[in-house]
Amino acid sequence: MISFLFFSSYTSKINTLTDQLNVNETYKSTILKLSDDVQKKERLINDFSLTSSKSSWYIDRIGISVPPSILLSNIQFQPLTKSIKKDKEIIIHEHLITIKGKSSNSNDFSNWISELEQKEWIQKVIIQGYGTGKKTITQFELLITIDR
Repeated sequence: MISFLFFSSYTSKINTLTDQLNVNETYKSTILKLSDDVQKKERLINDFSLTSSKSSWYIDRIGISVPPSILLSNIQFQPLTKSIKKDKEIIIHEHLITIKGKSSNSNDFSNWISELEQKEWIQKVIIQGYGTGKKTITQFELLITIDR
């Protein structure tokens, strides 16, 4: 009888401890997941803060080089790969600048592209689209890959 009482008492204590262990493991896995999420977001913020000073420099250099016959309508530095969704990783096209605009002089546009290609910090310039629009004003889209 005494053995049964000891056995019952220890069994209930073991069950309680087992339940506490399961709860603690759940908390631990949740904390590890949250910690991983925080580290990913910190890396993303650090990446953006490191490139933000360079991004102004790149965009400023492009803006200085634009001839008067070209009107820029959109510049994106490291554009998003996909739209932003809650609880999903934000993915960007690193080392890429997209430019959209209109040109009223094809010679100025060609010279501007040549000038951009000569810059040491630009790896390549791709004309994504050119020629849509009115006959006197032509819309264009450029993809500029910058050196790493």
